[in-house]
This record gives sequence, C-alpha cells and structure tokens, in this order.
Amino acid sequence: MNTSGYTTKSLVPPDHRAVLRILVALGLAGFALIIWGLLAPVFWPTLFGTTAVVVAHPWRTDRFG
Repeated sequence: MNTSGYTTKSLVPPDHRAVLRILVALGLAGFALIIWGLLAPVFWPTLFGTTAVVVAHPWRTDRFG
C-alpha cells in the first residue's frame, strides 16, 4: 500500500493496458487534427480527426464503461 491507503496494483490486465495506450494516442492525435482543422478551416483534418476519435472510443467504452 502507498501513503493514501490504496494498492498500486492495476486492475486493468496488461494486454488491455497496451491497447488502451494505443487508443489514447490515437484519440489525442485525432483531437489535435480536429483542432487544426477547425482553426485553419480545412475539412479533411477535421473529418479524419473526428473519425479517429470515434474509432478509438467504443473499445474503451465496451471494456471499461
């Protein structure tokens, strides 16, 4: 246990943690593309970023939601 009283062992299986890291990276890249597409007003980065965020989200929701 650490000083807060919680154990430091993760409840998420190692295989899921690896996939989760990839999906978080995909979601962050998608979010950056959305911001760029909205600030520049360019359609394709906005569409691709939105698609990346939407693709990355359902797996997390299914496994952890």
